[in-house]
Parts: sequence; structure tokens; C-alpha cells
Amino acid sequence: MNPLPLYVNTWLRYKGKRYPGMDYPSGGATVNMVALWRAATPSINFIGTDIDTNDYNEDTKVIGQYARQDNPAWVSETGFDAATAPSLFHVLGQGGVGFAVFGMDGNPESEANRVAGAAHAANFKLLGPM
Repeated sequence: MNPLPLYVNTWLRYKGKRYPGMDYPSGGATVNMVALWRAATPSINFIGTDIDTNDYNEDTKVIGQYARQDNPAWVSETGFDAATAPSLFHVLGQGGVGFAVFGMDGNPESEANRVAGAAHAANFKLLGPM
């Protein structure tokens, strides 16, 4: 184990995206390449997902695809939206190791950001005593 965990943040191959290098970056640890990445990068502790959707069903599908015996669930980047907040508990339910919210630097006065901030803050407040 490394003193600090090493991870890869993966730009996902979203549904409907078919062409590596055109529809999404090629060479990444997309779901069809996770086994190869795990075998070829033994010093990487886990492969994370950059989930750029607020569709809970898509979130849980992707989290499940990356939660493997050789790779814990880890959302290395998700959008700052109230709709993404429930996915934290799916990650934990899969035995996950983390959930990072990205994009909190928007307009703090907007209603969407206030709602998103409250949703994510409530989740992390629940976890605070752990």
C-alpha cells in the first residue's frame, strides 16, 4: 500500500457513445477496459469514475460496474447537483471508499446551488460522526 492512495479518474463511455477518440477519450479505464487497467497498473489503488450525469439509475449502474473485487466503488468526480447527492449512499452500500463532489464554485446565490449545497451538506453531516 502506498502512503497516499493512488487512483485514476476515468472519463466514462456514456450510453450512446460508440467511438473511442471521437465520442469519448480513448485509452482510459472505461468499463470495457477496467480488467486490463487493473492488470497493467498494480500500483494504482483504485479506479474512480467521473460521473457527469444526474440520472440516479445511470449513476448506480456505473458505480456497480466499477465496484469489483479488485476495485472498490469510488466516485472521484460527480456534478454539484441535488440529484447526485443520493448516489453517495449507493457508493457506501457497495463498500465504496469515497465520493467527491465537483463544481461547487458556481454562483452561491443561485437557487440550484443552494439546494445542491444543502443536499450534499446533509449527507456529509450524517457521516461526520463516523
